[in-house]
Order: sequence, then C-alpha cells, then structure tokens
Amino acid sequence: MSFHMSDDFLKNMVRLINISPRAIQMNDTFNELSDLYETNPLAAEAKAKQILEDYISALPEERQQRARAYNWRIQQELRKFKDPVARMNKMVELFWVGVKDFQSALDGTHPSLILDQTGEPSVVKFPEKP
Repeated sequence: MSFHMSDDFLKNMVRLINISPRAIQMNDTFNELSDLYETNPLAAEAKAKQILEDYISALPEERQQRARAYNWRIQQELRKFKDPVARMNKMVELFWVGVKDFQSALDGTHPSLILDQTGEPSVVKFPEKP
C-alpha cells in the first residue's frame, strides 16, 4: 500500500501557511520514495540515506557535524524497532519531544537555560575519576 499527499492538499497548505517550494519538492521525493519502497525497500532506504546526506552536506560547514550527530542519535533510537509501525510511532514521539524542547527553549524554561542563584547557567558536576 502506498501513501501519497495529493497536489490539492499541498496547494491548500501552501496557501494557508506559506509552505516553501522546497516542501513541495520534498513531497515529490516522499512520493517517489514511497513508490520505490513498494518495489525495492533496500533501494528506497539507500536513496533516503543519500538524500539526507546531500541535505546535510549542503548545510553551512559549522552546522554539518551537529546535524550528523543528531541524525546518528535518531538512527540509534530507531534501530531498536524492526516493526515499521513501532518505528513510525517512535519517530512521532521523537518529533513531539523536539517540539516540546523547542517550545521550552523559546519560553526560557528549558533545563539548559535555567540559571542558578548567581544568575549563571547551572553546570552539572560529575564526580572525578579516582
């Protein structure tokens, strides 16, 4: 079974929230990968990895390492799940955790932004190795 986002849906999203032309291009890529997965899952996986690598490589150099590290962390979480539905559920969970972290960073309530009594960011002290 293949899943496609309709062109009408995308046109409405563009009109409502000003989706960039890149988002429409990504929809075409999604539909292409979806079709490829139906016939050749391994080729679809390889193509998805190449698309992601191309995207990361196009980032400014100072952001590439962090993007690769973030991708690695996500992949480590997802590799625990062999069932596609369980894997998708984990992806959704990771997405919403990211949204929550982003919102708390904007609100100034993210744990990494909380200041100690001196007005300085608090630093977690780890015990020194013996």
